[in-house]
Amino acid sequence: INNIKSPEVKPEEFKFLLNDFDEKELYLKAKKFRKNKVYDKSIEYYEYVLNSNGNSIYTREALFWYARTLEDSGKYLQALENFRLYLEKYRDTDVYITETEARIKKIILN
Repeated sequence: INNIKSPEVKPEEFKFLLNDFDEKELYLKAKKFRKNKVYDKSIEYYEYVLNSNGNSIYTREALFWYARTLEDSGKYLQALENFRLYLEKYRDTDVYITETEARIKKIILN
């Protein structure tokens, strides 16, 4: 996913993270930060998953929750961009599609 801002991390640190943690572990860390409303860290870990070039269920999940976390942290334009990207990439899955469309409308109307 090329449109995702890379976290402020050096390439060698990113490789280290990916060597030590798989996509699932990075996704679960992001989810935990989100649950605790530590949005900056959550965003960072979702970005790690999205930049890992994986094509797993965690990549799909991470993109949706990345956009939600951006929205919850008040970064509406970034959230809108990523919700649209989610629809573009995953419309055929029917996962979160109705909610994504509703969130796009909400952002646009506000």
